[in-house]
Amino acid sequence: MAKICLIFTSMTGNTEEIADLLEVQLQKHDIEILKKNISREQVKPEELDSCTAILFGTYTYGDGELPFETEDFADDLTAAALHGKAVGLFGSGDRSYDQFCGALDEMAARFQNLGAHVVEPVVKIELDPQPKDEDPCSLLVNALFDAINSVTASSR
Repeated sequence: MAKICLIFTSMTGNTEEIADLLEVQLQKHDIEILKKNISREQVKPEELDSCTAILFGTYTYGDGELPFETEDFADDLTAAALHGKAVGLFGSGDRSYDQFCGALDEMAARFQNLGAHVVEPVVKIELDPQPKDEDPCSLLVNALFDAINSVTASSR
């Protein structure tokens, strides 16, 4: 059975709401879900190792910066076995800043540098999620499962 790590950080609750939307999409599949808010609890590298794929969400702080808790998580990623692992990214941002959801771009680069496969679309939502944002969340979950199935098929 596939196991998906749904890891996120949220300051205002917007990114947590997106994580909740994604969790609803994930629950339509026969999988195990490990959901953690890194604002409240640490994720150990071995927990990531045990997951088939990762959905990671963060808000963007200021003008494109990683929040402190995301920075701490990113620093710990080097201890995890991410090579070839499918990773989906999501988060909230504010278009009034020059770097809309810039933290997601930074995390995509970090995951890729560690050998992970970042799937498209990266879901970037303006502030709090609206009903129209359910479609990109569904596309992300489908793309994540396509990536998992592709890796599984090629390893046979």
